[in-house]
Amino acid sequence: MKIFVFTIVIALLCIAQESKASEAVHTPKECCFTFLTKPLPKRTIERFEVTSSKCPVAGVIFYTKKGKKVCTKPHEEWVKKHISFEILIKRLPNEGFKTKSKDFCKKNK
Repeated sequence: MKIFVFTIVIALLCIAQESKASEAVHTPKECCFTFLTKPLPKRTIERFEVTSSKCPVAGVIFYTKKGKKVCTKPHEEWVKKHISFEILIKRLPNEGFKTKSKDFCKKNK
């Protein structure tokens, strides 16, 4: 009887350990808990990431050219503008302009 109870206890411990291990697989890589409140200069930004929906608080992580990570709140206006700017800069070299630069300059004088 003692061996049976011991086997059951060991089996339950193994199951509990397995469920904890599977939870760790679904844990977000990075979450934000403290946020920058003042705008970050655009020239310092290298890239950005939006935090996982599994994080307790939504956030945008800006990575600076000096290798720092800065957490920001996604609903702030300056953060939205910075994200739009970064997306635009990434697209321009690939898509290019439809007009020639000389024609563009002449039209806008």
